[in-house]
Amino acid sequence: MSKNWQWVFFDQARIDSELLKASSFVNALHLIEKTIANPFLAVKFSQTCVAELRNEPLYDLTESKRHIPTIYSHLSHVLEHINLEHCYFKDKWSSFTLGNRKQSSFDVITFDSALVNAAMTIDADDIDSNARFTLMFYGKLLHGIAHASLAELGRRMTTGDYDDRFSSPATHALTGEAGNAIERHFFGSVIEGCGHYLDDNENIYMLDNICLCEKRNKKFITKNYLRQFVRLKFAKLTSIPMIETENLPMELSPRKKRKQSPASMKMRQKSSPSFTRQKETPERIKWSFGMDMTENDDDDDLTLYDANGNPRRRVIAWKE
Repeated sequence: MSKNWQWVFFDQARIDSELLKASSFVNALHLIEKTIANPFLAVKFSQTCVAELRNEPLYDLTESKRHIPTIYSHLSHVLEHINLEHCYFKDKWSSFTLGNRKQSSFDVITFDSALVNAAMTIDADDIDSNARFTLMFYGKLLHGIAHASLAELGRRMTTGDYDDRFSSPATHALTGEAGNAIERHFFGSVIEGCGHYLDDNENIYMLDNICLCEKRNKKFITKNYLRQFVRLKFAKLTSIPMIETENLPMELSPRKKRKQSPASMKMRQKSSPSFTRQKETPERIKWSFGMDMTENDDDDDLTLYDANGNPRRRVIAWKE
């Protein structure tokens, strides 16, 4: 049975008990809570929390600071209602699922089980591995929370079609992918992992390095920085310290890749995480093409993206 942790924002009943068996994941959750409680860090989420800033093309720190109470209240609500789960992914670390267009209690951030399984195998005295996994979970929690925050903002919008309300705006600031945008805010780049599987069934993926994958020459974060990162006093930070990196060896490539047979590809299409819970069972699924029930709208020449950054059709599913 999982320990009954003390949380400021998260609801432990909404966190899969397996996740709480990984000390690095628990550490990351605590760092997230300290991040949200620190206005100097939480303000980076402003364009996913404040309606009037959502579609601004550029991030304006001065303007964002004016909305710190709103940002804090919004993120507190998101964390209180978010569900944290895990399942096996082929080539990604985490995923956000918009569960319901009216209620945030169905939103889910799902983490790759192979990564979680590896985190559970790490010895408590393995400082470097624990620090590496802590930063990785922290980064992907930031990523998922950005999507969840934007989804909640969409629920509170009273106008606009559903595609517009629940998609990341393709502004310079949010780039059509709010999760990646938040990672860049905090780390200067989207982070990826380099590692290897510990078993033939590819159920345990051990991280060897964390890479800043958007730098011209891909670089990995140094052990020294990772050790310092987990010791940071997040409650007092005004920004995340500049990341120290080293060149990524040529034989290493970021992002895990599984061997994919035709059968596994079919399984992947059916691997959407289940997040229906007792007393919250949706009655039915409806499909909509927007307010006018057509596939066309005023922005039909723009590409829309789903929560994972993949191009999608102008249609969403919701449960109610």
